[in-house]
Amino acid sequence: MSRLADPDGDALLRLAEDGFDFSKPGLVEFSVDFRSWPPPRGAMACLSRDYPSASVCVIDDDHDGYLEFQVYALVSYELVTNIQSYVTELMAPYHGVCASWGVVRGASSL
Repeated sequence: MSRLADPDGDALLRLAEDGFDFSKPGLVEFSVDFRSWPPPRGAMACLSRDYPSASVCVIDDDHDGYLEFQVYALVSYELVTNIQSYVTELMAPYHGVCASWGVVRGASSL
């Protein structure tokens, strides 16, 4: 795997170093953060149209949380950066940003 000089490239390099098998599909979890919590009502409806797995994750009972969704696909730089870019554009009217993701370990045999 070639080194890409940004956080997504670094994360993919760490996965490769840990022995992740990029030749098999994996479950990738993406997070959408908002300027303020909770996000406007339409944000969840908009996100779930394209990503039916979307759910609300609350960090603490008072203020913090995010929306989360999963994609099952071959993990690549293009996949994670394209989805983050698309979802950030989709969530822009709601002041949301998709800038974090992770691979769910043990989910490559779904």
